[in-house]
Amino acid sequence: MHLQDKAVFTQYSGFHVPMNYEEKKVADEVMETRAHGSIHDASYKRQFLLIGKDSSKFLDALVTSDIESLEEWKSVETLMTNNNGGIIDILIVSKLSKEQLRIVANTPKVLTKVQNLLEGFEGDVRFEMAKEKFYFIFQGPECATYLKKFFHAIETLSSLCSKEYGPNLYEYYYYAFITRNIDTEEDGYSISCQQGLGLVYYCRRTVRNPKMPLIGLEAKECLRIEAGICLTECDIDEDTTPVEAELTHLISDRKMKDGCFPGSERILQQLRDGPRKRRRGFISEEGRLRKGDTVCTPAGQRIGYVTSATYSPIAKAFIAMGYVDEMHCNKTDVLVFNGSIRGKFHPFPFVSRGEPK
Repeated sequence: MHLQDKAVFTQYSGFHVPMNYEEKKVADEVMETRAHGSIHDASYKRQFLLIGKDSSKFLDALVTSDIESLEEWKSVETLMTNNNGGIIDILIVSKLSKEQLRIVANTPKVLTKVQNLLEGFEGDVRFEMAKEKFYFIFQGPECATYLKKFFHAIETLSSLCSKEYGPNLYEYYYYAFITRNIDTEEDGYSISCQQGLGLVYYCRRTVRNPKMPLIGLEAKECLRIEAGICLTECDIDEDTTPVEAELTHLISDRKMKDGCFPGSERILQQLRDGPRKRRRGFISEEGRLRKGDTVCTPAGQRIGYVTSATYSPIAKAFIAMGYVDEMHCNKTDVLVFNGSIRGKFHPFPFVSRGEPK
């Protein structure tokens, strides 16, 4: 399928994935997504299950969300942290039943971490890789209209809610596990299935309007940065806390009060006293910003660094995110990147949020 669309491949997260497509510009892929929609093959993500009566209790102690009180068929975006409060990864956790959780991770080290911790856990939990190896993200304002032609009542699925479709459900041929979530500030659905290429090929062959083109990693990165969303091991890592990364909205009310997750003492202290650095958005119309660029004041004082950058065809400017010393976060109107490019702070997101209709 990717070869038919003339994909140019690259290595990413241990997989051979499409970086872009020869017959399309990255800007066109981004514009199409914002205007109508697109499909991104995110099968490089890791999907696994925790099964057993103590599965929620086990995972609850490792993340910032309240997994034990999560309702069945609801999903939550959460942070897995280490004992120093650093971020291991951002996870999507779905509760299929009281005894079964489905987790989508961005990095393979989450699998190793979970399995190692299970060895010392006294309770009824077992680890199992998901049978569904494919993971596609449909995103854009018309994706619900598109997908309802194949999945019964999919447009009524609420944000961060999940649903199963299968051969004996709604007369649908393929099995698919679908979660509705806003992945790049646009309405979207993530679809896990065993026959992913067949599913996408069938969808694209059957429905011509609206079009749902495939987009590569470069366009996906642009959409991500426009939305101000962090990427694990790029914008966040095990030395970065949720407070520094401006991700405290992923900490539940109960854990914001009581802690009870790895590194909670340091994180709660930063909430009280403030961190030394914070993640901020940057924008420039003068020149391209790049990962690793220094961020300075007009006087030449180094105050931060860039972690992700791109050109936004929507904002028509060079945009980026990175970290700035706390004391300088709101004290300068002009920034200088890499010694010569002038720019300024910009709030997240860079592109207005598209809510599900």
